[in-house]
Amino acid sequence: MGVTSKITAICIFTIVLVVGTQNGFADDRLFGLPDGQRINEDVQLVLKIPYEVVLYDESHHIYLGVKNRSDEALKLIGSLDVAPAWHQFLYQSRSAPDGKNLTNPEFIPDWDGVDNFVVEEFRHYDELNKGESAVYMRHRGGLKANYDILPPGTREIRISLLTGPDEWAFSDWVPIRRLDNRRLVEEKVIYEYEWHNIPFRVMKIEIDGEVYLFRHYTLLAKLPEGATLRFEFSIEERTKIPILKTYFDGVDVPSQITRVQAILEREWTPEIALHATMLEELRAQMRGERETPEEDAPAQQHIPEPDPVAAPPADEVPPEPEAIEDTVSPASPPNATQDTAPEPATDPTPARTWPVLIVLLLIAGGTTLMLKHKRKG
Repeated sequence: MGVTSKITAICIFTIVLVVGTQNGFADDRLFGLPDGQRINEDVQLVLKIPYEVVLYDESHHIYLGVKNRSDEALKLIGSLDVAPAWHQFLYQSRSAPDGKNLTNPEFIPDWDGVDNFVVEEFRHYDELNKGESAVYMRHRGGLKANYDILPPGTREIRISLLTGPDEWAFSDWVPIRRLDNRRLVEEKVIYEYEWHNIPFRVMKIEIDGEVYLFRHYTLLAKLPEGATLRFEFSIEERTKIPILKTYFDGVDVPSQITRVQAILEREWTPEIALHATMLEELRAQMRGERETPEEDAPAQQHIPEPDPVAAPPADEVPPEPEAIEDTVSPASPPNATQDTAPEPATDPTPARTWPVLIVLLLIAGGTTLMLKHKRKG
């Protein structure tokens, strides 16, 4: 083969490898997004799902922590009741690692839509300054979607946040599986209470060999073995906060106190209310060096309540009626660990670095070979 042919072959191979790098070896966090998108490493997203197996019509516990580590303020509209979160958040689901994208959103959020939504309609949004954070909860409406976030075959999901024009932050993939043949509406009711003239149900359900309690459409607790259940619903005289107290008679497990309107546990045991413990741990992780909730950003302090009027999206469940704002913070769980997961490095190595190095080495090798043949000539 002549020198010219060798150089031509090397150039063609280099071009093919460059194209492959851009298409096939692109950072998998851009999975399912349009071309031209880039990653914002300065915004941290932490996705937590306490229970991997969920029922078809369950308003399942999904928590998302958002923390801004950049010098520029992060604009957020997802925490506003008037601004549906799907204008800025995007769920993605897949059947397995490296599996195909199963989510079919009605549209991919774009920054023009975020800007127009904020400026033209409401002229209000939340901002996270450097070091500030917010925590969203799906079962309270903070992570709404107008599409099915758990289509058939889903085994993992992640959440993306649009942080600027063609710029995204991503959570890790987290396992979750929905039982399409198990519906809460078909389960036996073991207790019922009335609030605002609306009946609410408590159900006892077995899932994968474990027995759980559901309050309406949200998981309440894992039932301790050998416990005899007893419930007490009341309205606190001073605060007017509706409270559901769950007793586990016959076993050495404290009663659990749930703030009904806020859909949050006030007192609980980590072993039977994993979701409450995980939420507190996520809040602590996002808070970082700040010691108290009072020091959190306004976006962190504002947690949207379920909308008592608007019809829920297809994958949501009927919201609870509005009541007086519950201002009492949940107490720390008994014997709960205070350790929090460390933050990832602020400057992680991009996933596409090594293919670029290979391309550069090949170009250098081709140039060296060409010069060598020129000297011989």
